[in-house]
Amino acid sequence: MNLAADLDEFLSLHRTHGAFTPKVGALTPNGYRLELACSCGVTFERWVTTQAEAQFLYIISRERPDLYHRFSTEFADLPQVTVILERRVGGGTPIHERRVRTIDDDFETLGCATVPL
Repeated sequence: MNLAADLDEFLSLHRTHGAFTPKVGALTPNGYRLELACSCGVTFERWVTTQAEAQFLYIISRERPDLYHRFSTEFADLPQVTVILERRVGGGTPIHERRVRTIDDDFETLGCATVPL
């Protein structure tokens, strides 16, 4: 597996437990340490090398400005991570849009969704 797949699996297994707390170590020439702690006590930890960097988009619910601030602060020094507020009006992904990953469950339970790019 790669970083994106590992992270997606972790989020899938733990999304029902509640909030996640991100922590990113200092950027070094060899990469950085990525931690994502689940409220159940389990932490996803990876050393991310510059060769293995993945691009991630974190979409944060408009109802969770605290989460937006926390993620924006933690990931500020990482150019491969983008944090944005949800922009949808009316919510929900149309069912006929099969190519679009549904993130509604993530918004409901976590207040955010992670999209590997």
